[in-house]
Amino acid sequence: MSGDVLTHRPDRPLALDQAALGRLRDRVHRAAGRSRGEAVLVSATSKVEAPASLGDLLRGSGLSGEPWALIEQPDRGRRGILALGAATTIPLGAQPGERFRALADRWHDLASHAQADPGAGIPGGGLILIGGAAFSPGGGTSSTWQTFGGGDMVVPSVSVACLGHDAALTVTVLVEPGADPTEILAEAQLSTALLVAEPPEPADPFLDAPEVRSVLAAGHFTAAVERAVATIGDGAFTKIVLAREIEVRSEQPWDVPTVLARLGARFPACFVFGFGRGDGAMVGASPELLLRRDGQRVETVALAGSTRRSNDPSVDEHLAQQLLASTKDRAEHALVVERILRTLGPHALWVTAPKEPQVATVANVHHLATPIRAQLDGRARLLDLVGAMHPTPAVGGEPGEAALRAIPALEGIDRGWYAGPLGWVDRAGDGELFVGLRSGVLRGDTARLFAGVGVVGASDPSSELAETELKLEAVLSALRPAH
Repeated sequence: MSGDVLTHRPDRPLALDQAALGRLRDRVHRAAGRSRGEAVLVSATSKVEAPASLGDLLRGSGLSGEPWALIEQPDRGRRGILALGAATTIPLGAQPGERFRALADRWHDLASHAQADPGAGIPGGGLILIGGAAFSPGGGTSSTWQTFGGGDMVVPSVSVACLGHDAALTVTVLVEPGADPTEILAEAQLSTALLVAEPPEPADPFLDAPEVRSVLAAGHFTAAVERAVATIGDGAFTKIVLAREIEVRSEQPWDVPTVLARLGARFPACFVFGFGRGDGAMVGASPELLLRRDGQRVETVALAGSTRRSNDPSVDEHLAQQLLASTKDRAEHALVVERILRTLGPHALWVTAPKEPQVATVANVHHLATPIRAQLDGRARLLDLVGAMHPTPAVGGEPGEAALRAIPALEGIDRGWYAGPLGWVDRAGDGELFVGLRSGVLRGDTARLFAGVGVVGASDPSSELAETELKLEAVLSALRPAH
């Protein structure tokens, strides 16, 4: 080929090193030189210095309608992944019980035939699949979720995975047999051009207090809780999670990287995330790990039962102890723990969990939490386990099927990707997915935010409404003017 399409440039802070460039060229030529067969993923990875801000890279990327994802946990060794563009996209299956199995099968096929580097020892480095799914197979059809649909996961054209001061930069293309290598490498050059040194100045959407309204009246939610409690009394289920939706309007379009930066500053222990589809961006700060896999070890956390926090340390400690002693919250939490243990058991050599929950604290909420670990028996893939685990009683109910049938009619909203599984998986099948809680969709000057609560027989409608207000505040606080 003529020219050096992927050389270092002074106006780009991140670039593949010369050895990685050579590997990418060789692999593209080799994959394109085949006369037949399936398309092959080709990528190369360089270890680089971690950028100061993944959010600045996102803002400077110049993406226009292309998929993107950003996931950060500042308190966990400054872990983060930025994924830009799509070398290829894998939609989820449409049938209940098959959504994640079809995804796992396709990813296994692509990953096993890919020509790619290891991930430079950084979680999420190298070739990855990243994205999310709607809470239910029929979700994502409302106008709020119009560019998200039922869910998909993409192999990004460019990804930057960070751990501390180190990062892995990966460039990936999909190569059809007989394709023109020059065109493919030019496409890779356009992908790396997404990484620019100087992001543009954002518009400031935080000049005035935003307008906030409930999409459905607060009375609709409290009436739904009353009906759910009555149904629990009739024995249909023992717990059900109900969510509500609010709309927030600004004078200016929302600046997504700024919102994500605010969430990261306030919730550094959470999964701070953004997923872009078309002109919409789902953002949030989720405290709930669904599954993390490293080899044959998996981890998860049962998270259910919560209370507010106080600025007074002695009151805050009292609230935490009250939560630990709450019969209602302990019973709700135990349902989640028991379901997770039952779900992982058939796939594992052993599963272990503490007998007593602990209190997990984020900026504005105390939660009851139980960490759970398992050693897999070698058969189940991460995405298979996601299909088996989701939704846990922390976001659905117990028994699951009965609660899931009742949720749409009681809530009256389309959850879309809210409370759905979000995250990534790598070529080896390792990765982590979390639950899309404390989240909302930003589109232009409008935001739609979601929050839910677990309803049990002892639930009080007004208290449950107050808990949704507390949880909605997580993202709402990032949309208000700074004081």
